Amino acid sequence: MNHKEYIPASNDTLAEEARLWDGGALRPSDWFDAPDAVPRSGERAAVGIPVSKRTLAVLEAFARREGVGCGALANRWLDERIVKERERLDRAARAKQPMPQSSESRR
Repeated sequence: MNHKEYIPASNDTLAEEARLWDGGALRPSDWFDAPDAVPRSGERAAVGIPVSKRTLAVLEAFARREGVGCGALANRWLDERIVKERERLDRAARAKQPMPQSSESRR
């Protein structure tokens, strides 16, 4: 997979995508890598992740700058990280080398 840097979609693009989801024209099962893809619709689960007050304050500040809620921003960041990790796993599998640990996973 070749993913470019994240660029937020316009409101018009998001509205069109929502219309397609609502109309059934888009389904996760149609994606080539579903169900491994990060779901954009369907069942959601709430999770409680303990974070420091400082981390939460930073997340809230970033969310305000982006004009979104903390949960939406956290989901966006998780989506981006999942894509990066999948790409890293794909590269390691293609190279048939032992998978190196990322610096984040050693914390």
